[in-house]
Amino acid sequence: MSNRWGLHHDESAVPVEKKSKSNGISPSSFHKLCNNEQLAAILHSAAHNEVEQKRVKFTSGVKRRRNEYYDITEYRVFPLQELAFDFLNEMKNNNYSKKIKLAECCGDESSALWSMEPRIFAVETACGKRRYIVGNMGRFMQHYWRETDPIARHYYELIPEGTPCRMYFDLEFNKDANPMITSDISDVLMTEFIAELCNEYQMIHNICLSRSCIVDLDSSTTNKFSRHLIIHSPNREIFADSLSVGLFVKRFVGRLAEEQSTGELENRHSTLAKYLFVNKKRIVEPDTMAEADKDVAPRNYGINHKELTCFVDLGVYTRNRLFRLLGSTKFGHSLSAALRIAEANMFEFPAGFDNNRFYFPSGATAKAATNPNSFSCAGSENDREKDYKAFCASFDWDMHARALALTLVVPIEPSRAKSLVLTEVCDGGHDTVKLKDTFSSGRDKLPCRMCYGASPILSLDNFILQQSTRGGIQGRIRAWSMEGAHFITYQMSDNRWCENIGRAHKSNNIILTVDLKCYTFWQSCHDPECRAMKSRGILQHLPSEVAADVSDYLVDLELADIDVDDLIQSTLKF
Repeated sequence: MSNRWGLHHDESAVPVEKKSKSNGISPSSFHKLCNNEQLAAILHSAAHNEVEQKRVKFTSGVKRRRNEYYDITEYRVFPLQELAFDFLNEMKNNNYSKKIKLAECCGDESSALWSMEPRIFAVETACGKRRYIVGNMGRFMQHYWRETDPIARHYYELIPEGTPCRMYFDLEFNKDANPMITSDISDVLMTEFIAELCNEYQMIHNICLSRSCIVDLDSSTTNKFSRHLIIHSPNREIFADSLSVGLFVKRFVGRLAEEQSTGELENRHSTLAKYLFVNKKRIVEPDTMAEADKDVAPRNYGINHKELTCFVDLGVYTRNRLFRLLGSTKFGHSLSAALRIAEANMFEFPAGFDNNRFYFPSGATAKAATNPNSFSCAGSENDREKDYKAFCASFDWDMHARALALTLVVPIEPSRAKSLVLTEVCDGGHDTVKLKDTFSSGRDKLPCRMCYGASPILSLDNFILQQSTRGGIQGRIRAWSMEGAHFITYQMSDNRWCENIGRAHKSNNIILTVDLKCYTFWQSCHDPECRAMKSRGILQHLPSEVAADVSDYLVDLELADIDVDDLIQSTLKF
């Protein structure tokens, strides 16, 4: 007869001898059989199993949560910037519905590590070659800190054109070409530069800065001095875009250069006045220089002025600019050249975050960071609890994400939404700039923009330079701006002769304004007393040849506004 498992009963089979069940051993016998070492091993095994179960439960929760985040986020790499921007715009259009899903599964969008904000970054794959990364902020943070080998971190933030951003600086000079600037002198140079920057913020925007508001990052090597500064204004004021930042910086450096030439800057900050302009490259080997020459300013030992450059890099304010990330190196450079927190930095990072955290998570060693099983389960109950907390901390990279977010030129979305956007100064003066009450994601329409170089009417520029010779000093055009369609304002420097007082001002520059429609011009200045009286110079007419060029320029403007297609269609109707 078959049983339920399909097996047949074999009557000839040898019966199996039944063993009696063990009733265990008594506690007294247990202690006799187990010595102290055996007992410790049993207890250790039990504690190990308990900790392992807690670890498995914790890691399962982390993995589940991260997988849910990955399911609704993006991380794509593109060979061309144009393709990356197309995908970024697509992500922005589809991001709202995904934010709702994030709130359901993660509920922690305020953290940069879980942020849904679409952003674009770049990675350097070879000298001069880059790929562009588009993805949600949290995905990039995870990839940057946990999935990228520190040796291969060559990442840059892309500052999109027209996007509000923080003030930022790239300060650098070649150490070999400037052997007189020692480390002690460079520290003083930075201190005096930051002091002048704080003064400029106060004069232009009526904002009080301190060094604790400035993220100070360092990537200096034995051959090069390199520092990045990122400004966190006290009330989260930011600029309309990188071009607006550039205008502020160029005006600021222009003022320093002007005061250096007059000696005013040296009275306040002698080191900054001495080394505002540095050598581009080595001209004289230090071993061949006389001892008396090693301690003088670079312009004093036979170097042409054209070979000098400002240690403030003015070329980093272009559209869609790339700016290196904290913890990254340039391709081909060693880890010692990584952009790191400077020793002089006073900005407050998340508690416990420092340069050592570029490579391993908080509270863990290199081995523990890559091998969670390396955490010990032995010791007392208190020790095991500490080890378990250290194990959990090795999975928490929120501190790293927050630190990186604080060093971004473009603030992450929650901070940016609460920021006030600074408008520009239109007349080049030191008036307080009004703040917008709300954040605008698009580029702001500004009434005027300071420009440097030649204006569209070269003959007018030459005529203005001729007018800036009174007092026997040849002035120069520092900047110009268009106000409306018919006015152009020239900001002058070097020559401060004022018609109102009949002599030159000691420190305040003059302005020459041209009415293009009436072919007239007049002089005014930045002096507070002259401005309070609303005084301006005598209204004068432009020479006929200059007026003719102005007339041609206005005609060109009108022709440029004509829509040819509309003109043809309207003609065909008749």
